[in-house]
Amino acid sequence: MAASDIFAPNNPPFKSLVAAKDGSNFTYTSLHDRVPHILTDVINDFYAAVQNRTGEGSEAAVAEGKQLTSELSKLKHEMVTDKQLVPLEDDGTGDIAVWNNWLATYFPGITWYNAPFITWEPYMYRRIATIFLRSQHWRSYDFFAEKKESTFKASMVAVAKLCGRVDALTKETVGDLENKTKMHLAFVEMLQASLWGNQTDLSMFPDLSNEALEEIQA
Repeated sequence: MAASDIFAPNNPPFKSLVAAKDGSNFTYTSLHDRVPHILTDVINDFYAAVQNRTGEGSEAAVAEGKQLTSELSKLKHEMVTDKQLVPLEDDGTGDIAVWNNWLATYFPGITWYNAPFITWEPYMYRRIATIFLRSQHWRSYDFFAEKKESTFKASMVAVAKLCGRVDALTKETVGDLENKTKMHLAFVEMLQASLWGNQTDLSMFPDLSNEALEEIQA
């Protein structure tokens, strides 16, 4: 057996995280709950953007926006009903052939719940991007902008506190560069702050309320 076959995407050295294999694992809860929630937010936010579109060319943009909303809803339906991962449509960016060849070679006819986690999640985001990139009026639309902005505003207090703490740690260590213990402790504290930032990752906690966000960041 060739090395390329041993480490092929459909034959990894360790067991793939597949949602259908175990209803209690992270992959299952992601595909069943977390990611559909994210996609629902994308659809709802985009629908609102379409309804609020005004100005020159708005009529055509609204009409196209409704079509894109339908495509996003179709994607969600395929996901939650365990349909096959269909080939991506060409959006002119140059990697579609690579994507489709990869799917056809390693995962022909694979369904969402039987595909590895590291296959279906990137595929979903790439397909969302394709939907917008193939459009005329919504190519530059940031489908996470609303969520990112609102969450950032809700995090301002925590951001200010963290900036203040980092500034204090920097001044403490710069003022005593020979103290290796102090430098080590400062490094560990900053590293932990960076790692704990994942606690407010929007992809991990799509339904996090402002109150819960503040509690986690406290």
